[in-house]
Amino acid sequence: MTKKKELISILEEFPLILRSEINKLSKQELDKVVVMWTVRKIIHHIADSHLNLFIRIKIALTEENPTIKTYDQEKWAELADYDGPIEGSINIINAIHERIVIILKGLKENDWEKTLYHPELGKLTLLECVKIFADHGEGHLSKIR
Repeated sequence: MTKKKELISILEEFPLILRSEINKLSKQELDKVVVMWTVRKIIHHIADSHLNLFIRIKIALTEENPTIKTYDQEKWAELADYDGPIEGSINIINAIHERIVIILKGLKENDWEKTLYHPELGKLTLLECVKIFADHGEGHLSKIR
C-alpha cells in the first residue's frame, strides 16, 4: 500500500475506530482528564481541528501556496461547547472525514505536492499536512484508549 493510500485509509477508518473507543466509556469516563483535557474536550477538539484540515485541503488545492490561519486550541477548549454533548462533534467527524476521503481519493499525483504556508510550521505539502492530521487523530485515540 502506498503512503498516500495508507493515509487515506487511516482517515477513512478513524471515525469508526473513534466511535468504537467512545462506546467503551461511561459518562463519567468522558469527563476524566487524560493528559491535559477531558476525553469530552478531546473529541470536540478533534472535530474542530479536522474541520480545519478540510478547509486547509481545499485552500491548498485552489490557491497558490496560501498562508493558512492558525487558532488557539487552548482558548477554543475554554468555550462552552467543549463541555457539551459529544454527539454533534462525532457527527462532524464522520461527515468531514467522509468528505476529506472523497477529495483525497480524487487527487492527481501532482496535487499531493501543492503547498500551503503554516505560520508555525512553515511551508507544507498537502501530503505533509494530511500526514500531520492522520497522526493527530491517532495520537488522540491513544489517549482515549
